[in-house]
Amino acid sequence: MIESNNPEINVNQLMERIRAEVARRRDLGLLQRNGSGRAVSTVLPQVHFLAPLPPMVSPRRIDVKEERLTSILQRAREKTEVSKRIPKLLRRLFRKQGGYNNLLLESVAVLTRTNVELNKRFQEWAGAFEIQNRWLSDLSSARDADAAWMRAAATIINAVKEKNVAVGEEFRTLRSEFDKACEHLRNLQAQADGMREQEIDWAVRATNALADQMNVLEHKNVAAGEEFQVLRSEFDRAGEHLRNLQTEVDRFAEFGTRADDLGRHLSNLQVQTDNQDRHLNNLQTQADAVRDQAAIYQAELNHVKSDSNDAKQLALRADDRQNSEGAYLKSELHLLNRRLMELASTSGEGATSSAKNAPVPTDKHEFDALYVAFENQFRGSREVIKKRVRVYLDDVCGAGAVTADSPILDLGCGRGEWLELVNENGLAGEGVDSNAIMVSACQERGLRVIEGDALEYLRALPAESRGAITAFHLIEHLEFQLLVHLLRESFRVLRPGGLAIFETPNPDNVLVGSNRFYSDPTHLHPLPKEYSRFMLQSVGFSDVVARPLNPDKDSLPENAASPELRNFLNRLFFGEQDYAVIGKKR
Repeated sequence: MIESNNPEINVNQLMERIRAEVARRRDLGLLQRNGSGRAVSTVLPQVHFLAPLPPMVSPRRIDVKEERLTSILQRAREKTEVSKRIPKLLRRLFRKQGGYNNLLLESVAVLTRTNVELNKRFQEWAGAFEIQNRWLSDLSSARDADAAWMRAAATIINAVKEKNVAVGEEFRTLRSEFDKACEHLRNLQAQADGMREQEIDWAVRATNALADQMNVLEHKNVAAGEEFQVLRSEFDRAGEHLRNLQTEVDRFAEFGTRADDLGRHLSNLQVQTDNQDRHLNNLQTQADAVRDQAAIYQAELNHVKSDSNDAKQLALRADDRQNSEGAYLKSELHLLNRRLMELASTSGEGATSSAKNAPVPTDKHEFDALYVAFENQFRGSREVIKKRVRVYLDDVCGAGAVTADSPILDLGCGRGEWLELVNENGLAGEGVDSNAIMVSACQERGLRVIEGDALEYLRALPAESRGAITAFHLIEHLEFQLLVHLLRESFRVLRPGGLAIFETPNPDNVLVGSNRFYSDPTHLHPLPKEYSRFMLQSVGFSDVVARPLNPDKDSLPENAASPELRNFLNRLFFGEQDYAVIGKKR
């Protein structure tokens, strides 16, 4: 078991300190202090943007009726002109004074209208000048506000510069503690590997020793059986001899002279027979004791074998737990390292980033470690998953479209159980997953897996380049539009004769559709078999079937209901928990 309470470095306390420091650095932009201890706000005054200068609309040109006035004056002159042949004293008598006066009045009216138009235009210009005067006053106020903003910015810049040295020192301290945590994690990894090897070696040695003891006991048991058979044969011969002697005694009973001798001889034979019986009983007791001891040793061997299996299971669980905890810690440390680097970069940028007061961006891999731990808790062990997906090997091999140039593509490959099974059976396979920790674990096992989005990876592949496309418990995570695009791209990428396999929880099982499906918070909604079959057919797949899989081990008792009702309820509540929709590209 990995010990996390090292007296020199406590990983839990270190992680809490790092999280607290990151939170404190995030809130650092709310309030900083200058050298005198007086609070300096890092929020700059609001800048009021000045509206643009209102345009001076140039009015249309005033029509002064110049041509008309010229015409009126010309006509007036004509009214006053008199022929030169008339004497000057008499010329005024011949001038047309009435017409001349009318023309003068008409010209005065035209001039009056022009004067009114000029007065109106002058008022418009006066209003425009007043608007521009107000804008100039606002411009002056804006200049004063800009000067105040610059003074506040200069104060904040000075305060941030004074904090840069302290921030750099604290960052170096956190970096040192982070390096110590990484070293401690590597030490824990080495300790776990050593302890796992020791447990396996101990189990192997114990099994071998018990096997040797069992062999010895078996040899002893065989020898005791042989000795028992020999003694049994001797006992039978002694009995036969006793019967012969009895016959001889009966035949010579008439000889009285030898009766006493024969009686004594018979008594001696009886004593010998009794001794042989006692010896035979002792041997029988010893044989029973040997069999009891063998049974005890056999029980001990079975117990040790059970303990060995328990030790192996414990080692496997410890290995899974160590891998899960190690992956979780690696992800957490990686994420905190990135945040510390962002914090250091933010601290070095000065007042600009402080003025923006932007939050720390969310890492797209922030929950990778949490989801790996969730999978290890609820998905099942690698051996269980490999046993479940082994059923698809016959389908893939039967299609005959998988080659080295057109491998199997597993979308959302997760921990890589299917790809590992594919490689063990001599087939070419590759995978893609968006979880960086799962991708790293698959690559450590020698599997061809890359990190990325499944749909984007499909779009980047050439047409008819893969022999089979699989996805186990992926489509229930996708929205309708994404699912349609994923199926279309899968059909495009498959070569003719290629196979598509999509496994998902079976909502026909009421317990799955109403309860277990929602244990994964990233699931959207259950997908009925008819819906999935239709979706594959709609994008072009042929021979589409929906295959129920993995029935529940529980069932109703025999006497719970009538056979028909019991079978119906078993199908409804304890039926297949998953199904696979399988289609082929013609």
